[in-house]
Amino acid sequence: MDDDTKARLILSALTLAGEPAAGEGEDTYNERLANTVARVAALCAPRSPLANVVDDVLDPEAKRFVGTITKVVKEPSSTRGVVYMDCNPSDRHPDGKETARTDRTDNPNGLRVAHLAQSLLGHRVLFTVKLEVMPNGDKVRIIKHVQDLGMAS
Repeated sequence: MDDDTKARLILSALTLAGEPAAGEGEDTYNERLANTVARVAALCAPRSPLANVVDDVLDPEAKRFVGTITKVVKEPSSTRGVVYMDCNPSDRHPDGKETARTDRTDNPNGLRVAHLAQSLLGHRVLFTVKLEVMPNGDKVRIIKHVQDLGMAS
């Protein structure tokens, strides 16, 4: 890791840790600061859960489209959230009715997206999805993020 990246991590930790608390000695403050910088560094590490979120949302292969969430149900066979949406009609979906799945909800990111989608029922959202191949060979759209665009009109 280069020095600039290390400096940014340390400055982030300083921002999070804040100034020493009243009566907090220098050794205690430095220990708290070291714990904070270690936490920030771990969150930024390649393949950390948060780094995976960033990779998924910024993946150039990801597709983005707008739709209105009409229903979210848990798929018993996989624990994934199945999101039902109204989108613009297309050749594949002439009625504009589409579905996509979240990651498994026993995965923190899958659960996060499922809860977010559930909280946005009736809202227009910008979906970020990636195509994934299932063990049976089927390709399915996996929702990596939803961004609220407000209530549907």
